[in-house]
Amino acid sequence: MLPARAVTRPASPADGDARHRAIEEAARWYARMLPGAHDLGEDAAHVRQGFERWLAAAPHHAQAWHAVQAMGTRLDAVPPRIATTVLGRSATPARRGVLRGIAVAATGGSTAWLGWRHLPWAQWQAQHATATGERRGIALADGGTLQLDTRTTLDVDYQPHLRRLRLHGGAILVATHADPQAPPRPFVVDTPQGRILALGTRFEVRAEGEATTVTVLAHAVQATPNEQPGTPRHVRVGERLRFTAAGAEGVQPAPTGAGAWAQGQLIATDMPLAQVAAELARYRRGWLTCDPAVAGIRVSGVLPLADTDQALAALEDGFPVRVVRQWDGWRTRIVAR
Repeated sequence: MLPARAVTRPASPADGDARHRAIEEAARWYARMLPGAHDLGEDAAHVRQGFERWLAAAPHHAQAWHAVQAMGTRLDAVPPRIATTVLGRSATPARRGVLRGIAVAATGGSTAWLGWRHLPWAQWQAQHATATGERRGIALADGGTLQLDTRTTLDVDYQPHLRRLRLHGGAILVATHADPQAPPRPFVVDTPQGRILALGTRFEVRAEGEATTVTVLAHAVQATPNEQPGTPRHVRVGERLRFTAAGAEGVQPAPTGAGAWAQGQLIATDMPLAQVAAELARYRRGWLTCDPAVAGIRVSGVLPLADTDQALAALEDGFPVRVVRQWDGWRTRIVAR
């Protein structure tokens, strides 16, 4: 593993071409695996095997796939009749336009997506990225440690006067260390919504959608929304704060089991089943949803994140629900028994 301060070689035009091709290929695979694609005649197992071969063919394919997945909420809105035929001579002009738009947005070709705060292109170029279901540890150059959760993209940017992590999306668990440099440099985590200043601490940061959530496990942090630079909020051990770029909500008690994902566990305490399903979905390829009829069931227990099928089996055993799998497991739904 390269140290956090390692300098990577500049990207060449050939690197850019390879990244662009990988994004386009990832967009095509995503469209082929949307719910309903199998209704148009493709064999699901054959498609999945082809996708797995493509994913394993090159390290940057996983990064491209992650960048396209980051646009999931937008892609889910694409009508299946447009988004699920295979590209080729049989593809409709409308669908070619949809996938071309996906590729352009994911590679930063549209002005609306150029800034790192606006998602895929900066995520694609990030120093560190984890795929679906992957967790990774990083040793920082100053002696601190960092855990990356599933679907996380991050840059480590240590400067002469500042130690900075740039979290583009996902979740991290940070354990800071006294800076060996004198005078000691501040340690901050920047997200698309604001900045978190560590005050000698261990803490979790999650950046999802339009909000950042910070949970303090030791000591304290100071959180400052982008649009309120003069009003930092202090968050102490055992507390959690959610904020957007525009401002922060009230400080809340940290939930039981905060940071347990770093040990591969989801600790649920009276958690709605819909929230449990949403958490498990982050570690699972394909789509995992919860029927509204059972969404409010309260769940308490410990579920494994490394094996979501085992977690779903435990939910079936303990609650009046059943798990319905379609398309070789790529589409999964929790419904009433």
